[in-house]
Amino acid sequence: YTVALAKLQQKALMKQYNWKLDKCPYQPETPVRFKGHVLKRSNFFKKWNKRYLVIRGTWILDFYEVEEDYTAGKKPRATFNLSGYNRVDTDPNNNALAKLTALAEKAGLDLSSLPLPEKLPDFTMVCEASGKPPLVLQTIDDNDQTAEVNFKDVSRLLDRSWWLSPYMNVEDDEPHRLCFRQALWRTSWDMGFWTYWCGGGEEAMLTSTIARLIEWRVMDKVDAKLTMPWMVRQKIRNTFLSTIFSTCSNAVKPFWNALYGTIKDTVRPQAEEAMKPLTATLAENQLTLKGKVSDAVNDAAKGVMSEKVEPKLGQALENLFAPVNEAFQIIVNVFDGIIGEAKDKYKPEEKNFFLVRQYSWTSKRWDAEYKLRDMYDLLWALGLIFDEIWPWSIINRGSRRLGKNLRNALYTFEKRLEAAGGVEHWDTVAAEVRALLVSDCQRSVQTFGARILVMAIEPMWEKLVIKPCRELIRPLIELIPEPVKLFIDVNDLMTDVLYTMLKSACQGGFAPFANRIKIE
Repeated sequence: YTVALAKLQQKALMKQYNWKLDKCPYQPETPVRFKGHVLKRSNFFKKWNKRYLVIRGTWILDFYEVEEDYTAGKKPRATFNLSGYNRVDTDPNNNALAKLTALAEKAGLDLSSLPLPEKLPDFTMVCEASGKPPLVLQTIDDNDQTAEVNFKDVSRLLDRSWWLSPYMNVEDDEPHRLCFRQALWRTSWDMGFWTYWCGGGEEAMLTSTIARLIEWRVMDKVDAKLTMPWMVRQKIRNTFLSTIFSTCSNAVKPFWNALYGTIKDTVRPQAEEAMKPLTATLAENQLTLKGKVSDAVNDAAKGVMSEKVEPKLGQALENLFAPVNEAFQIIVNVFDGIIGEAKDKYKPEEKNFFLVRQYSWTSKRWDAEYKLRDMYDLLWALGLIFDEIWPWSIINRGSRRLGKNLRNALYTFEKRLEAAGGVEHWDTVAAEVRALLVSDCQRSVQTFGARILVMAIEPMWEKLVIKPCRELIRPLIELIPEPVKLFIDVNDLMTDVLYTMLKSACQGGFAPFANRIKIE
């Protein structure tokens, strides 16, 4: 965790934001998707308990004892991350055993001596997972809605939750997100067994790992001594695994909460403060080196482009990237349309997300994306010559840049409007932000062209430049102490500088062409 924290701290210090518009956060915070009472069946006693269910915007399920606990901001009684579950069964009574039982009754067979399949109440849904107890819920009349309406809403959201839930519960701690799975994988590997995880959050991954280790070390020996039929042995195995999983889950939860709480509240602040001088020095030196490399390469590339290439191929390149230019011009026009339409509807928000929420996904943006798709045939032809040019990869990257430019423009406009004093300054702020958007769109055209050039040259650059350089510095790397290697990867540092040279040359080469692109 500390090593990941140091690397991310250094990366953040080195990160340079070269766009004129303010960067819009990745996405506005999603509100709660569902709140209401449900019945949740316990795993051990099969008792139905009334719980207050909250489905978060992140698709995480929180269960509270009563609604007042949620409104008071207390910790939930239980939290479920459905990313580790297989499916949501909205008709659990319609299973294969129930169908066979119905068929036998129609045939007049006496089933009184056989155990009948369990029949669950109406409006019940079951979330199943391999090696885990199922999550069984029943909707009731609540919030002025009938149990049937709530059943449709909850089942639809649960069906999306198991598909869209994050892999882990802690998503806002990047060092943890980067190193947790690797640490868990290395631990299981060092203990001599291979395992896999299907998400479900950190507690579920730890529980699954421990339960599978016990299964691997115990059940193989038990199976060898059991002589009864396969179905009986399978029943014993499933009961054993279910018991082990529940026991491990009860043990893991308090342990993990205490461990991660210590890391987040104690280890991280101390480590960040202690590493700040070292990472700041490393980042400053790397930025200086990359800056000198970029300046030297840009000067040479611009000279070659302006003297050799642009006089001969300038018009051809302009025609080649005409769809790209038109696409970004459409984004500027869409921004103008949104500003004109939203003036009477605008409602200030604390985090400046009103325009982003209401207009960033407007259908008018699609015309710009369709323009980029006109590049497909040309990119496909280039792909026949250069293996690393993938048409849809380039087009999708351009589409994402279109969306980012529009979101950044809307976010910047709203942020500056509130700073200026409100809607009285609407037109003035709109003109300022529009000029910044035009500048970013021109830079986007340059980046788009440079990206194609990088993809064409990259395989040759890797083979002729980067691999020989790696061989040259290998003796130097062997002299570096192992603790230092954890924080400073000379190989990565060299590769980063060499790729900076390549990208700078490509971007500098397209600078004269981008300046000729007219976006108004």
